[in-house]
Amino acid sequence: MKRFLIACPLLYFSTAYAQCISTSFANATSFTTDNSIGSYNFSSPANAQSSDNSRATASSLIGILSADTYYLRATGFNFSIPSYSSICGITVEAECRATGLLLTAAIRDNSVRLIKGGIITGNNYALSGDWGSSDNYRNYGGSNDLWGTTLTPADVNASNFGVAFSASIIALIAALPSAQIDHIALRVDYNPILPVHLAYFSGTESNNNVKLQWQTTEEEDHAFIILQRAKQTDHWQDIKQWSLSSYHNNKQYSYEDAGLGEGSYSYRLKIIAASGAVTYSETRFLAIRHKDEIQVYPNPATDYITVASTNGNIQLRITDMLAREWNVPLEKTQPAAQRIDIRRLPTGIYFLSAGFKTLKFIKE
Repeated sequence: MKRFLIACPLLYFSTAYAQCISTSFANATSFTTDNSIGSYNFSSPANAQSSDNSRATASSLIGILSADTYYLRATGFNFSIPSYSSICGITVEAECRATGLLLTAAIRDNSVRLIKGGIITGNNYALSGDWGSSDNYRNYGGSNDLWGTTLTPADVNASNFGVAFSASIIALIAALPSAQIDHIALRVDYNPILPVHLAYFSGTESNNNVKLQWQTTEEEDHAFIILQRAKQTDHWQDIKQWSLSSYHNNKQYSYEDAGLGEGSYSYRLKIIAASGAVTYSETRFLAIRHKDEIQVYPNPATDYITVASTNGNIQLRITDMLAREWNVPLEKTQPAAQRIDIRRLPTGIYFLSAGFKTLKFIKE
């Protein structure tokens, strides 16, 4: 029996399939205005820190009437996303209302964008529709939405990360409406990719057993590695579990998987973080095949043929040129050989299927 295992070096353990998890909605700690856009400034911008009916307000003026507001910038959300995570999405909610509405006067979103590194960036997520006259939360982005930019944990943890709001004020001579924002909150969804790095992950065959080996260069306390195996399309099965520790430095692991039958096998490492989040390594594949040496003699033959195999347990099947199967008598003459009576077969060419091989013989 011969086993073949594909062994590949894995320099960084970066393939992960954990579901993203969400922070709670956080309030900003810093509020300023930015006149790079619009004509109307927000008074008391810090009033948007919490939902308490104290509001940041931008109002139209008689001499200007319809115009956009400055940006109201909310930053400093004090996130602490682990450095080894990947950011999945950003969700923003803003509690807004319009006052002083008469006739066709209206307030609506003008520009809603993220602030990264202190710079307003990404897509404009302004929503359609007018603001109502009572407080109502408007939601922007989502759990898998990066707003048209790229984000790292360092970006969202920074004090200059946040969101910028600008509203459009549509006013008439008889109406001087105001855009009011009572509360701005922001949530981060992230994938806690585990801080487990592998120097390599490989497998070899030794004495008809599969030996799997890997080495970690960094581990997380109170986390676990579980070696899993699947045969063909079967479900993954846990084989063995190891505890991880930040004290481990270049630690080597090995496991010998013995007694495998013929078939295709897959191996992977399941990693469970201290938080309970789950990720998986890349999959390593194994194909196990019997290496049979089969002979048919005599060939051509008139009465009998003998099939000799290094594996005496193979199943035999005879078909003709038209793919018709023929049932013929056979007898076991020795542990690894069978004699087949072909006297009933018409003269012609036949195919003998034995294990993974198909051989041709001629009946005279």
